[in-house]
Amino acid sequence: MSVSIDIKNCQGYYWESDKTEPVVFYGTKVNPVACKLERDDSANPFILEALLFDIETEDSYMVKYVDGRYIVSRYNLSDSSDAVTMVEMMPNRMPEVPMLYFKQIWKKEPDALCEGFETLKPAQLVFAGFEKKEG
Repeated sequence: MSVSIDIKNCQGYYWESDKTEPVVFYGTKVNPVACKLERDDSANPFILEALLFDIETEDSYMVKYVDGRYIVSRYNLSDSSDAVTMVEMMPNRMPEVPMLYFKQIWKKEPDALCEGFETLKPAQLVFAGFEKKEG
């Protein structure tokens, strides 16, 4: 499988296997930054991981390189009718980024321990961008 992602207004990063820090995209609504990511499974250096967020469409992409092939997942945050909570995480080797933002998606499921009533269970953690440090 290969990776092919083309985002006109991108926020996020990708980290190549031969680099000591990620390539970061600081797109904002005011200052768009394009990101075009195209890799084949056999390409070297490969992308260890990528978290990319399309500001205009609210599509979130996660790319991982596992056992010699890319695994790509896409989630549209504007389509979510499920319960959502915000989660913040500190980034690694991105001095201009104080926090990465994620949305925890919760799904309703019947719970046998609660007499079959629906309870919220964590379903997916989705990248939702960041704010660039001013100055």
